[in-house]
Amino acid sequence: MAVEEAMDTTELSAAQEGDLSVQVISRYKNSVALEHRHLCAVVAAMAEVIKEQGVPPTPTAYFAATMSALDRQHSSNLSHESDDHVTTALCTFLAITLPKISPPVVRSKSSPCLMLLITIISSGKLSSGGLKPAFNCVVAFLEAADTADWLGIAPAFNILLNYCSDQRPKVRKRAHECSADALRKFQNSASRTMASEAVVSLFERSFLAVSQNKGRNSADKAAGKSGTTEALQILYLLNALKLLLPLLSGKSIGKVLSIFNKLLDLEQPFLSRQIFNTLQPLCTDLNAEIPAAALSNLLERLAAMIVEEKKAGDESMVAARILVKGMEKLYSLDSQSCALKLPLIFQSLAGMLAFEQEEAVYAAADSLKSLIQTCLDNSIIEQGKVALQSRGNSLNLTPSSIERICVTASSLLGYQFSPAWDVCLQVVACLFEKLGDASFQLMASSVQALAELEGLSDENLPCRRQLHKTIGSAISAMGPEKFLKLLPLSLEGEDISNSRLWLVPVLRQNIVGAELSFFSEKILPLIQRLQNDLKKLSMEGKATASKKMEAVVQSLWSLFPAFCNFPSDTAQSFGRMAKHMGAILSEESDLRGVICHGLQMLIRQNRGVLGELVNVSANTEDYVGVPSTNKAAEERAKTLYTEKIARANIVAIASFSRNFLPLLFNVFISAPPEKRGVLQSTIGDVASISQKKVVKDFFISIMQKLLKATKEAGDNTHLKGIEPMDISGPGKEESVSSKRCIFMDLALSLLRGLDDESVSVLFTAAKPTLQDNDGSVQKKGYKVLAGLCKEHTGFLAGRCNDVLELMLMAMPSCHFSAKRQRLNCLHPLILHIFRSQDQNSDKVLSSFIGEIVLATKETNIKTRNTAYDILVQLGRSLKETDPLGYDGKLIQFFTMIVGCLAGSTPHMRSAAITGLARLIYEFHDLCQTIPELLPSVLLLLQTKSREVIKSVLGFLKVVVARQPVEHLQQHLKSIVEGLLLWSDDSKNHFKAKIRVLFEMLVRKCGLQAVSAVTPEQHVKLLNHIRKMRDRKEKTEGDDSKSVKSHTTTGRQSRWQQTQFFSDDDDGVGSDDNNTDQLTIASAWKSRATTTRSNRRLRKATKMLPEDEWDGETEPLDLLDMQKTRSVLSNNKLKRKNYDSDDLEVDPDGRLIVPDESTDFKERTKDSKDQDVDMRSTKSGKSANKLKPKAHATKKRKTETGWAYTGQEYSNKKGAGRGDVKRQGKLDPYAYWPLDPKMLNRREGKKAVARKGLASVVKVTNKMKGLSASEALGLKHSLKESRSFKSSKGKQKFHKSKGKGKRK
Repeated sequence: MAVEEAMDTTELSAAQEGDLSVQVISRYKNSVALEHRHLCAVVAAMAEVIKEQGVPPTPTAYFAATMSALDRQHSSNLSHESDDHVTTALCTFLAITLPKISPPVVRSKSSPCLMLLITIISSGKLSSGGLKPAFNCVVAFLEAADTADWLGIAPAFNILLNYCSDQRPKVRKRAHECSADALRKFQNSASRTMASEAVVSLFERSFLAVSQNKGRNSADKAAGKSGTTEALQILYLLNALKLLLPLLSGKSIGKVLSIFNKLLDLEQPFLSRQIFNTLQPLCTDLNAEIPAAALSNLLERLAAMIVEEKKAGDESMVAARILVKGMEKLYSLDSQSCALKLPLIFQSLAGMLAFEQEEAVYAAADSLKSLIQTCLDNSIIEQGKVALQSRGNSLNLTPSSIERICVTASSLLGYQFSPAWDVCLQVVACLFEKLGDASFQLMASSVQALAELEGLSDENLPCRRQLHKTIGSAISAMGPEKFLKLLPLSLEGEDISNSRLWLVPVLRQNIVGAELSFFSEKILPLIQRLQNDLKKLSMEGKATASKKMEAVVQSLWSLFPAFCNFPSDTAQSFGRMAKHMGAILSEESDLRGVICHGLQMLIRQNRGVLGELVNVSANTEDYVGVPSTNKAAEERAKTLYTEKIARANIVAIASFSRNFLPLLFNVFISAPPEKRGVLQSTIGDVASISQKKVVKDFFISIMQKLLKATKEAGDNTHLKGIEPMDISGPGKEESVSSKRCIFMDLALSLLRGLDDESVSVLFTAAKPTLQDNDGSVQKKGYKVLAGLCKEHTGFLAGRCNDVLELMLMAMPSCHFSAKRQRLNCLHPLILHIFRSQDQNSDKVLSSFIGEIVLATKETNIKTRNTAYDILVQLGRSLKETDPLGYDGKLIQFFTMIVGCLAGSTPHMRSAAITGLARLIYEFHDLCQTIPELLPSVLLLLQTKSREVIKSVLGFLKVVVARQPVEHLQQHLKSIVEGLLLWSDDSKNHFKAKIRVLFEMLVRKCGLQAVSAVTPEQHVKLLNHIRKMRDRKEKTEGDDSKSVKSHTTTGRQSRWQQTQFFSDDDDGVGSDDNNTDQLTIASAWKSRATTTRSNRRLRKATKMLPEDEWDGETEPLDLLDMQKTRSVLSNNKLKRKNYDSDDLEVDPDGRLIVPDESTDFKERTKDSKDQDVDMRSTKSGKSANKLKPKAHATKKRKTETGWAYTGQEYSNKKGAGRGDVKRQGKLDPYAYWPLDPKMLNRREGKKAVARKGLASVVKVTNKMKGLSASEALGLKHSLKESRSFKSSKGKQKFHKSKGKGKRK
């Protein structure tokens, strides 16, 4: 009661808001802790004393009063035993007061105050609650004291160090923190050295005590005791050193590290783990002054420790991380010492890759890759290259550090590391990338080892993809020329069966920045020799061999685009390749795509370096190769391309444009229509870098031919039977329309190289084609006009009115096949009109936008998608160019589409709703910007047009999926009322669609909110949805893995019309959150599955087959990589156990695959005959003495066995002839046609394709539910019935004939 009265009195009498006592009491007055109530009582009494003395209640006054009271309390404690609660409260209040006092005041009183605190702490009467604030007070006085006076502050620092090994955890932790704070204060003073010596001295004394009592500790451990005091002290000090060690002086850190080496010799796991935990913050601290020699010795000891233990555990993983961080620190301190220790560290970490625990393997692999990236610099690599050159063939000189590292990396490809080959290959690939060109000299043995790994079977090498990535890293590092010196393709001889053709796709994916001259000087002569061999084989009639040789030639030519990927000598070597490229374009139709792809890459990459806006990725329409996957190497090669180099390359390529353009023209004209796309894009790229005069000359020639073809078309107007899209191929006589289309395509391809005068001529020539009766000509005309509007920015600025008039005139006569190209013309035209801000063009804009909206309902899917894309692109362009954002041109564009809702036909209103849905899907804020939109669309639910209703339901799906919950709740009642109008209509799937919409609303807004606005007569629908949802959640809870395992794709963010407007009922089945959850769950499951499969593969490939070891042969040397790989390869071949080495080939070159069922039947028959012979021999009877009836029964049961094997369809003429049809039997599966109409979107087309399947299904339905014997019996009865009917018909016919004769 006295304490509470004092507290209340103090609160009432304290008038100053900043009074320290008021702050402390108000903070702790409601606490029930005893130490807090003692604190409040002491503070209240002290405040009362200061008030009585008339002293202002400042922090300095409280400081003086607290120190005086603390001195009196300590004197009273010395005279008699007393409670230490008052001392604890005074120390706590002093710790609160000191931060609020000015530093000069604290500095002036630091010496006597420290002596008093040291005396109180040393007395040992303070509890844990009193020691912690006392330590804080000591640190505060040490920070304010003169740090140069070590003798004055040494006792206080030593008292903190002594408590660092206290038995009480909280006291020990506070002592660690306070000692670290004091050391941070000493960093820039002379006391740092003395304080560091004090820490080292304490640690040395603890180490000596542990060393002297080592034998006694062993005895205690054997007796079952937990440990000695000395051992616990050393562990406590190790915890303290986690904070103190980075703050010590360099000399002291060296002494501590030497003690760590001695402690590691004790081989105590727990002690070693504590040392590792102490070293981690030291190695990661950037300001720690670690002696390079001491750190080097310690890292060497850790590396030796990993090698000696040869076991994977937490210690090894932590040691691996410390080795990496320590080597990075050593590299920053002394790179030479780091280079000397790097091979040993690399070797010790590489040994961890042979451990069984996957965690240790991955930790070692990450550590090795970090060492390669951070500690291997150019100086170490250059030293290794110089050492190799100076050594020559001499073996006496000591290998350099980088050589030893490369040897260790090569050893990772040995059999002892086979369970971890996937991560070992990653380490080797990282080393290849780091070494660069030097890998040709330093990693030659690794390249050979990688080639030997390729010869292993898939069972023994499950990581073949990673192997190819590693080989690709070697190719990118050293270049294809040096790589093929180490590992040639081996295509020089006549026999190419032992060649390394598997290298070709790897080369194609990883060649970047190579020399184009290497292809012309090395690869091209090889191709020419193989082509000569191909001609010889064709003349000799060896079809199979010629086909193989042709495939080899094409695969080598596929390397040409890879050599065109940022080559280093384009300006110097392109002239030598130009002649060969022209020959291939004119003579080899199969290789034109490869040449065009390479030429496009050369032009577009150089134009991209010059800052021109081009699509750097070339057109791969006719290119079957694989683009480069090594993006890092591509970026490195791109950095070497300067504007000067790019201009020189463009000039070199453009000098041959006069040769390439006519050649490409001729090839384009003679090529089939499906092969002209890549040729047209190549012509456009060549024209873009050619001189204007050269392009103009070719353009004039093309326009003359176009004019001639147009005149011929005018003269042949009486030919009305030609279909609009009939374009003859190169093998037939070209029609007039086909010629016009070809010449218009050629003129369009030259567009980027035309001047303004030529552009005007092209526009004049394209005008009449827009109203031509031929659909194909119309299509090309619109394509030319779209190209003019997009490629030439100034075209619309000068001819906007002409283009508008032309588009309006051509609108009624637009052919359906040209609709998509017309839409492409409207896109830049509408955008230009919006940007020109012409107020008189609103009517034209409305007409064009209405045309785009109507195109969303076109039958052609490409036209529909183009219309959707144009709507979105227009919206994005207007949003980017409009500074007002949603209040300007985008709203005007959106309002024009909304105006289409007032169309006169249901088709127009339906198209407008569909277009609005697409825009709202992309710009979901528009629905909130125009609040009248959703009610207007909901009013259309009262119409009777099913087309409009279907579009409105799709629109609502988009709104529910994309709009926030707050906006949906505002219109929830009107949405539900509108949907319920069609809830009973199931004729056009409206009932199912509405159920899906209700499910989406319940999932988005909640069941309670939807139930509140639903009439009572329709509550059953919500109850059904709730039950189905609960059932689904229960099913997912029982077997969540099986439910989520099928979702492997990411979240769909792009528009899909069928998702919202299809006739299916489950177009939108889940919201975004559920989709994300399913995606995450499936990703984690797939990752876990991959990890488990990797573990199984590692365990499966760990042991060599025992049947390969004979007692007569010498023991297998497991360190010999060639022998172990040979054993693995032979074992795989033996396991397959093929009857013959190669499959048979018929005279036409087709493979004859043996019928396994026939072979099995023959083997079964032979085995049965042998069994019969054995039984007859044992019984003394012959197999031929069996009774005929019994033998027939035996044959029927054994050979037939009621098994439906399909042997009745085999061809008797021999193998390789395929199956044959049998009368009265089902059609064999090989004769069932693959009709593309089965995949058609229209139900009518699918129905036509299903008619052929009806006969098979009809017979199958009759056999449904029957056993095998019953099915065969039914089939036999059907056959007999058919034969009976036919014989009966014949009898009737004969009878009628007989009657006729009798007459």
